[in-house]
Amino acid sequence: MADLPVPIVLTKGCTDRLAVLKDAYNAENGALLDLTQWITLHLRELAISREWSDSVQAIQRQQEADAQSAIRDERTRLLAAV
Repeated sequence: MADLPVPIVLTKGCTDRLAVLKDAYNAENGALLDLTQWITLHLRELAISREWSDSVQAIQRQQEADAQSAIRDERTRLLAAV
């Protein structure tokens, strides 16, 4: 699918409020996004949010399984040492 330009009209009050959020985002992330770039980023993040959440949960489950395995292995190692 080709890029989709999204024409939107935002009131000055809306852009003023969004600019505050964008500025905070830029400060927290060392970014220099203008308002259009910031809105585009957040729309793209919205598009991947479900997949991102599923991936994060899978990674967390794997980390927990790895930690439990390492804990069992360490117990086995210590028991073998005594």
